Formats: sequence, structure tokens, C-alpha cells
Amino acid sequence: MKKTIQISSVSFVALYIIAALCYPVFFNPSKLFFCDLMETNIGIEESINYGRPFAIASLISVATAVASFFIWFANQSKWSKLKKNFTKISGSLSAFLTAFIFTELHDQLLLLASVIGFFPLTIIATEMLKTKPKRISILGLISFLLLAVYNIVFYLNIYELFWPIMQKICIAICLIWINLEAVKTQTSKFAL
Repeated sequence: MKKTIQISSVSFVALYIIAALCYPVFFNPSKLFFCDLMETNIGIEESINYGRPFAIASLISVATAVASFFIWFANQSKWSKLKKNFTKISGSLSAFLTAFIFTELHDQLLLLASVIGFFPLTIIATEMLKTKPKRISILGLISFLLLAVYNIVFYLNIYELFWPIMQKICIAICLIWINLEAVKTQTSKFAL
């Protein structure tokens, strides 16, 4: 699972960059959302978006990284079987729904993925807070906090100007954190 997280994360970044470069007009990440890369036609003249397949592939890559993280984190925990299965299933379901936000059901799938993903994220954040202070992942807690703030301002429809940049920051910090967790666990096992 750790390799899947790492490969999917790198694939996401590479495919995202290719999609942005193939976008028919200049893709400004501070003003446009990741979802804008998945539009079929762009602008008044409706230029064909040749970056769309790369954007969808990057979406699938990030969804794979997220689902793999939930499964990996639950598997390496000392939780009950029920808690592990709940985290794996709900986290993967949230990621699966996210993989289809390029469709006409974008808003509905995004809301559903956010609601379902809240529960496994809360379980992981709570578990992180229960651990000894030296084991708390500050970056993980920052990731959860940023995701919470972003979802709150988005669904309350406030600070709209900051949404696109907040989206990119949340994605970047979450991917950095889950990859650092995977690498940290991998290197600590080699040290044993």
C-alpha cells in the first residue's frame, strides 16, 4: 500500500502539471479549481480541452493515493477489526466518489465524499491525538485542520476568493503528510 501511495502521489503531480499545460488558455491555479482542468470545452469560443484526459487521470491517481492511505493506516493500527474495516471502507468510498467529480454530478459527489470522508478522518485525527506527544504528527493535524477550514468556508459560501488556492494547499499538504507517514514507517521498520 505504501508504494501505491507514493506512486499515485507522484503520478497525480505529473498528470496535473501536464493537464495544466494542455489547458486551452492559461491555467491560473490561484483562480481556477482542480475541477476546471476537467471541463470538456473552455471559454467563449469553446476551445477543446486536450488536458482533460490527463486531469481525469490525475484525479484517479489522487483518489487512489487517498484510498490506499486509509487502508494502509487502518491496517497498521492496533484498532478493533470493526474500526479498521469502517475506516478502510468509508475512506475508500469517499475517495471512490471523489474520482467521479468530473461528471455532471460534481457537486453532489463532492458533498457526499466530504460527508463520508469526515468520519474516517476524524477517527485518524482522534487516534493521533491519543498517542504520546512525541508521536503526534503535526503535519497530519495541520492537514486535518486545513481540510476542515476549507470545507467550512466552502459550504458556508464565504471567502470565495481564497477557495482555489486553499484547495491546492490542502491537496499538497495532505499528499506530503501521507507520503511522509509512509516513508517514516518504512524507514523505522528498516531501523529495527
